[in-house]
Amino acid sequence: MPEIVLHIGLPKTATSYLQRWLVANAKSLKAVGIWVPSSQIIAHRLAVETITARHLVERGDIAGIRATMTFEDALAHLTRAARSFTGRVLLMSSEYYTIANPEAVKRQFAKIDLPMRIVVMLRRQDRIIESGYNQSVKAMGMTYPMRHFEYQAGFDWYELLGAWVAQFGGKAMGVLNFDRSSGDKSVLADFLKTVDPERGRFRSFLLVALEHFLANEYDKARAQKRGGLRKILSLDFADAEKRYVCEPVTNETPERLYLRKWTRILTDQAMVALETEYSVKDKKAIFEGIKPHLAGGEDYATLAESLGMTIAN
Repeated sequence: MPEIVLHIGLPKTATSYLQRWLVANAKSLKAVGIWVPSSQIIAHRLAVETITARHLVERGDIAGIRATMTFEDALAHLTRAARSFTGRVLLMSSEYYTIANPEAVKRQFAKIDLPMRIVVMLRRQDRIIESGYNQSVKAMGMTYPMRHFEYQAGFDWYELLGAWVAQFGGKAMGVLNFDRSSGDKSVLADFLKTVDPERGRFRSFLLVALEHFLANEYDKARAQKRGGLRKILSLDFADAEKRYVCEPVTNETPERLYLRKWTRILTDQAMVALETEYSVKDKKAIFEGIKPHLAGGEDYATLAESLGMTIAN
């Protein structure tokens, strides 16, 4: 009987890289006992169903995933694999598990009735924030260094892991150190060893598959040198359509989508922190008044007058 392994894809911990590798090697992984969904949207759809915070449920990206595939279809896909797969692991990876409700996750997978483990790769909070900041600054064509770091509740590993441990138990948690794995250039190897600790022929497969994947990444990086801006298109368009038909439609690059998501997370956390600060000072009414105007472009003189204040104070 296989077990379900959930990967909580925290920001800036090579989540996208790992997911691309898993999809690219799905057939080879299945041959050595690890099943992954045929489309990444399946894992995302199951994950967003367990998000219960109202302000998160209404986010555009989450609504888009819900519209792309029904929860029933995603669950049926996993259920079929659970009944027919004779390997060891059913692996689901999604960054949306970072904001999911672990209790809702447990209820969801109780319907499949298989043992479960949770895998999460942690990174030092200051390095995550700095990496996200640098990405945002670079996108604007700037090079300002980040001068100080502030506590971010969304990256409090004790709070995050505590909620999952409360539902699944400490023995079900597989925690990896991204900083160490990244320094040793072993992120993928460490991740897969935690997903499936068995050795044997899997080790040989991992080495070969990793070499092929890195070779493909290297080829893509050198594509401009070899062929300028020309692109070589595969003639297997039908297969490509079949693989991507379930993906959300967008004209934005993955980098821009991630940056938009990152900005949204930081904005949500900043709003919560600001509301707490005003509440502590017994000024929550003022915060509620200015909250709709924080995006800028409003008549602040009128707002100040309605609050019995002046723009100066």
